[in-house]
Amino acid sequence: ATRSTKPIMDESLRHGFDPIFLVSVIEAESSFRPTIQGRHGELGLMQIKPSTAAWIAGKMGIPWKGTEDLSDPAANIRIGAAYLSYLRGKFDSHGGLYLTAYNMGAGALNQALGRQQRPRDYASRIMQIYLKYYKQLGELRESSG
Repeated sequence: ATRSTKPIMDESLRHGFDPIFLVSVIEAESSFRPTIQGRHGELGLMQIKPSTAAWIAGKMGIPWKGTEDLSDPAANIRIGAAYLSYLRGKFDSHGGLYLTAYNMGAGALNQALGRQQRPRDYASRIMQIYLKYYKQLGELRESSG
């Protein structure tokens, strides 16, 4: 694997995710731009807030030197995958909920659900990207077959 795909493969194996799933989240969050900053302070490939990163790093025993870690693609993916894994456990593997919690925050999601509001559908966007990649892989297999 190339240097850029190794963290995706490593973290997918560590947390039991399909690597294409992590790639889909990265595309949705940052379009693969490692230096992008979100309007709420999210940073890097997986668009993680420094406060969330510090918290999940402490909870999961991930080395954390500070905000600058989020500009390192490998560290950003390590922390983002760990956070997704944590949320998957918190929301009983319900993909629509843990993906939405990743995007808007677990507290905000729980508040919206408590008010019986349906949050914007981030999860379906991830699934559209995910299916697009699998379609492209299928086409590659057919053309090389």
